[in-house]
Amino acid sequence: MRAMRLALVSCLAWCLAGCAAAARTHVVVVSIDGLKPESYLEPDRLGLAVPTFRRMVREGVVGTDTRTVLPSVTYPSHTTIATGVPPAAHGIVSNYAFDPLGRNMDGWWWYAEDIRAPTVWDAARAAGRTVALIDWPVTVGAKADVLVPEYWRAGTADDQKIIRALATPGFLDEVAARRPGFWDRYTPPNVTDEAGVDLAEHALETRRPDLLFLHIWQTDDRQHDSAPGSAPALAAIENADRQLARLIAAAGRAGIAAHTVFVVVSDHGFAAADRSFRPGVLLRERGLLTLDDRNKVVAWRAQVDVEGFTYVYLRDPNDAEAARAARAAFEGATGPDQPIARIFDAAEIRARGGDPKAIFGLDPAPGWRFLPGAAGPVTVLEPRTLGVHGMDPERPEMRASLLFWGEGIAAGRRLDGASLVDVAGTVADLLGIPFPSAQGRRLRVRP
Repeated sequence: MRAMRLALVSCLAWCLAGCAAAARTHVVVVSIDGLKPESYLEPDRLGLAVPTFRRMVREGVVGTDTRTVLPSVTYPSHTTIATGVPPAAHGIVSNYAFDPLGRNMDGWWWYAEDIRAPTVWDAARAAGRTVALIDWPVTVGAKADVLVPEYWRAGTADDQKIIRALATPGFLDEVAARRPGFWDRYTPPNVTDEAGVDLAEHALETRRPDLLFLHIWQTDDRQHDSAPGSAPALAAIENADRQLARLIAAAGRAGIAAHTVFVVVSDHGFAAADRSFRPGVLLRERGLLTLDDRNKVVAWRAQVDVEGFTYVYLRDPNDAEAARAARAAFEGATGPDQPIARIFDAAEIRARGGDPKAIFGLDPAPGWRFLPGAAGPVTVLEPRTLGVHGMDPERPEMRASLLFWGEGIAAGRRLDGASLVDVAGTVADLLGIPFPSAQGRRLRVRP
């Protein structure tokens, strides 16, 4: 009898623990790269078939004008989403690691060890929660229960081997066994949204993580190639809507849908451009950098990091003569019908949370984009309109997307004046975990 009572008590305790675990909130953060807020605020005007977005707008909390970071590009923005601090604090100040002599083979800020601020996924794991990171920027080497980092080198099938080596052992092969043709859709950096969601679906259904981060990016690619509002760009938005529906269905199959909050966010907006400008050419013409016969930089006093918005750096921070010459070079390209909208001085960059090492920054004028390199013509008239971003985050066309939908989220509420720096702390509150390092507001997304 005593053994039976102990067994019953043990069974009851197990059931209660299981119920408590099942009832706690799960959060799925989905970044749809380059998604503009009008995609869900004005779908009828754009002629978009986006039933998932429409449902989220109707039943959730909707960001109308969410501000991104300086510069408004993917890696700084995603790291702000994860840390709740601006690029100056977390250290990922651009997409590409600054490489003035071009020796790093176009290396990006891929490695989690470069993040100088706590991440919300580290806080979640410290609180005993499980975490999945799927194709999220700056996660090579991150600590997670499921990890598939965003990383590539050659863009060939060998990169699949690299990802298998960097990812959670066996996870990719599990997905490939379940999804015929997976590897055809997953050759970094050519990762289709369907392949990314294949991974996230499998993580939800087999691991049921408390926190999942997923980055999908075909909306960005299509807008770069054919401009925002083009037929290919709108088709990519509709496909992203279908992928969100897949994730919601996967949470249902996992038995966690009733306790899951979806946070849909983008890193930046988009603008259109049909003219290009190479700021490095002006530095070369002023003798501030030197090229060899293959147009490779072999020496420099001042150099640019072109990310839409473009930082200007000095090799010697005390080289006042080079600083004056660089400034003078770009002042002549600023003004009406010129490629530079305005020059940001170092104090303004620091105030905006940008890279404190830059001596000044250049914001493209409307209709212009900036190109890397210091050879060739300084300006180019493009044969077609392209999509661009990276500009001053105060420009309306750079506004990002933000939606909260799911368990306990207020229905039909508009969220004005939010920022990407607000996301991490709000996610921590949804999970019920401490995250004091986040500098943003805790957004009111529940009644």
